[in-house]
Amino acid sequence: MPNCEKRLSLNQQTPAVKTKWDELCVLLAKHRPRRRLLIMTHNNPDPDAISAAAGLKYLVWRSMRIHSTIQYGGIISRAENVQMVKHCRIDIRTINPAQASRYSLVAIVDSQPGARNNSLSKKIKAQIAIDHHVPLRKETLRLPFHDVRNDHGSTCTIITGYFQHAGVEPDRRIATAMYYGILTDVGDIGRDKHAIDIRAMQWLHRFISERTLMKITHPRMSAAHLNSIADAIKQAVVYRDVIISDLGEVARPDTISELADFLLKLEGMRWSFTCGHYNGKIMFSMRTSQNNRNAGQLAYRLSKGRGDAGGHQRFAGGMITLNKNQLPHEQCSALIERFLKLIGRQDLPCRPISPLKPPEQE
Repeated sequence: MPNCEKRLSLNQQTPAVKTKWDELCVLLAKHRPRRRLLIMTHNNPDPDAISAAAGLKYLVWRSMRIHSTIQYGGIISRAENVQMVKHCRIDIRTINPAQASRYSLVAIVDSQPGARNNSLSKKIKAQIAIDHHVPLRKETLRLPFHDVRNDHGSTCTIITGYFQHAGVEPDRRIATAMYYGILTDVGDIGRDKHAIDIRAMQWLHRFISERTLMKITHPRMSAAHLNSIADAIKQAVVYRDVIISDLGEVARPDTISELADFLLKLEGMRWSFTCGHYNGKIMFSMRTSQNNRNAGQLAYRLSKGRGDAGGHQRFAGGMITLNKNQLPHEQCSALIERFLKLIGRQDLPCRPISPLKPPEQE
């Protein structure tokens, strides 16, 4: 029997709370008669959000025999994410507010109440928040349980710690998904790695399926997807060491972040910025290779008072809601101008990405 179950069954006493996992066990124990938990991710969830939700679902079942359902708003369309859901057999469903009353508790992972990137509403109110983004919101502080750690590079790292404290080993599909969730948030394009994230990946690696991981990281792409990448490259312009692409209207919101990752790989670039509009919102992503800049804070300044944003030292994104009288292409242009001003590139001429010269030394 997992450690959490043992502690909760001893004389029906409240267990000693030593860790956040212990604290969460206490809250879950109070709702065990109904044994139903709704786990929500942010909209258009990325691998970290999907995998953290799947890991939490697996763990509360193994530890306390509590059933969970994972729901999300928006779409899952990036090729790697689709393959992860498929090959790791993650049961994740589109949000259904009408069913919210069926659950005794609602948990939000990789997001927080008050953030505009999730579908929490009057019908769906969270009691649990597990996240690694800043800021720690005042709505989160009011919840019965919250675990927000900005010294962790991934929400999956937090969930991995829960596994270790509970004495539960994940199966191969869950371990592979969580390993990939951490990898995507801290493992590529030089993103910040914390020692805690590296240790979590090392622990999970003992249980993963290398074959499944290969299928996720090397997905097949449709012709339409490749064409969208080609269009983004054609639209891209360079301001010395900054590459920017206005994608216009996008069919898939995660294309914006995917292209920001891709464009930063261009030789000589220190910043990439992509934006587009989807479902009445301007969405943007930024990446940087510079150690002394905070992309998350920059994204917050871009969206402050008009939308919402979040991120880390080297990568961030956000969205701005459009008014009826605002034209998407004008708002994207204004957003790009503000971004360039904030990083001190507003007075530089722009040019197509080809031909490129080595960046000037600052």
